[in-house]
Amino acid sequence: MKKKSAILLSLAALALSIGAVGAIATGTDLLNATPVAVKAADEQAKTTTLTFSSKTNSKGIQGYNSTWYATADDKTIFDIANFNNNKNGWQFIRCGSKNDASVATIQNRDAFAGSVAQVKLTIDYVNPTYVNSINLIVSSDKQGKTVLDTVSDDQVSEGEYLFNVKSPAPGLFYKLEFNCKKSSDNGVVQISKVVFSSEKGEVSPTISVPAGNKVELSIAGKKSLDFSVANLPDGATIEASSDNKNICGVSVSEDGKKLEFSAGDTAGDTTYK
Repeated sequence: MKKKSAILLSLAALALSIGAVGAIATGTDLLNATPVAVKAADEQAKTTTLTFSSKTNSKGIQGYNSTWYATADDKTIFDIANFNNNKNGWQFIRCGSKNDASVATIQNRDAFAGSVAQVKLTIDYVNPTYVNSINLIVSSDKQGKTVLDTVSDDQVSEGEYLFNVKSPAPGLFYKLEFNCKKSSDNGVVQISKVVFSSEKGEVSPTISVPAGNKVELSIAGKKSLDFSVANLPDGATIEASSDNKNICGVSVSEDGKKLEFSAGDTAGDTTYK
């Protein structure tokens, strides 16, 4: 499901260069635990966009075990189960319960008249510890008795995700399924938008650093920082560099999950938060 693309991490003032997409995004600090996302490709002309607010939600919900619906573009109804909208107080919805394991779903009530080639899901927040998987299930009937395609991902993180439908066709149903474990707190997945498109687009990489992480460097020290990249195309290389005078080396670990720093010539410790 995730697409990958070559990127460059520059750790003075963060700059990401996405070669395959041809876009550049800038941020102030890679290590401040704020995910940095490059703007995705332009919205396709033939789309149905589902968002969540008092205008689109059928009713206010306070809990994680109710069914309701939301209306996209003033015409297309999506049935929603086991999501909370905080009595219409949020511009997003959340699923996942501290009381029980749960499966939350979003599905179009009536079959799409046209074909859907791609579904783009915006995840604002997720605690992956409590998420088994997120699936897109394509079927020819509302009850899902005849499943035509299932696109799955068991490694989720914040950002935009593309579900590409194998064989687009008119008259089908599309169910997004969020399989969550019993968690330590409610609302382990937060989503703000779902776009159903008749054409396949691209989404740029998103780089995330876990909240609260920091790296303290001394002259002799070498430290590492966890990070993750979503939507990075297969076969891409990730390079890291810095022009900070306190850092003489920065590299990416072989597993692609850590930035490894070594200190420069300046005395004293340098902390990046």
